[in-house]
Amino acid sequence: MKKYWGQAKPVAQYHAKTWLNSGFEKLGVEKRFEVTPKERLAARGTLGFPNRQIFISRQWFDWGFRQTLIGWSLGLLVVCYLVVQIFGVDVGAENLWTEFWGLIFDILIILVGFGLIQNWKQRRDDIARQEEIIEDLKRWDNEESMHRIVGAIRRLNNMGRTEVDLTGASISGAKFKGYGVSSLRGSRLSGGGWADETIRKSSFKVVDFSRLDLRDVTFGVDAWGIGLAVSGHYQDCNFWEADLRGSNFDATELNWNNPPPDTLDEEIDREPDGRPIMARTHADSFNDTDLAGASFKRCQFHWADFREAFNVEHADFSGSKGLETCAFDTEELKAKVIAQAKGDAV
Repeated sequence: MKKYWGQAKPVAQYHAKTWLNSGFEKLGVEKRFEVTPKERLAARGTLGFPNRQIFISRQWFDWGFRQTLIGWSLGLLVVCYLVVQIFGVDVGAENLWTEFWGLIFDILIILVGFGLIQNWKQRRDDIARQEEIIEDLKRWDNEESMHRIVGAIRRLNNMGRTEVDLTGASISGAKFKGYGVSSLRGSRLSGGGWADETIRKSSFKVVDFSRLDLRDVTFGVDAWGIGLAVSGHYQDCNFWEADLRGSNFDATELNWNNPPPDTLDEEIDREPDGRPIMARTHADSFNDTDLAGASFKRCQFHWADFREAFNVEHADFSGSKGLETCAFDTEELKAKVIAQAKGDAV
């Protein structure tokens, strides 16, 4: 029981704080409760108790009552059954039972049965249509194509699909979370090799991946195992509070035009006695991300910010370069990461 409560507590705190803050806003009162990165990450995931149960319930509800008529059909079936059970004797149950079972047959075969077939075909066609939009537009680096691509990914998310193929894409200025995208889990964003790298190597500029589920996403692939071919370019991208567990950045270029600030906090006011009031004002690069099991083998870094990231020590930086320009929570951690990169370099 303690194990389940330990998993459920940050999720419950997130939903409680969010609900209370929403009530305060409607009353014109400032938010009273601060949601921590840990609570937000815990609530956004789909694994563990109670996230998995909530996620499955929402999927079934959306499928039964929003995407199809199957939920309403089953509800109608229950209502008909209750009507006969309650009032059947008074109006002649013997005659009603025959008609009732015929009605059940019609509901199950016509509404539920054909509803399942229609939903399966419609979903397959809708997914194929959105994937075609992405494939047609992903190499056009302009604002219109970016909006249409992000919109297609949002619609795929709404259909329960998170895997998209963006290899070879050229996208600038996209803000996935702001357009309703919640997950790219399992997607392939880039993967240039040798002869085909111009086709499969992607370029993302000023793209906001913050607060997304990016587990097991392929951002790059070291096709030859020696890091000679760059497998993807990421310029001034933001991964703040993203879940990057198990993601792969091998042989990519990760560059930021501006160096990380000296501190993530900034003075926003002063106490009556003159003491400064500090608050967190910076959230960029890999701040507050979960990097457990992430792979950065043979990457080329420039001014990345890993401060406040979770599980940096459990990520693989073998053979990476430019780590001396990056920011870490402590100098000891930075030295450890650089030593790992140099020790495993080819």
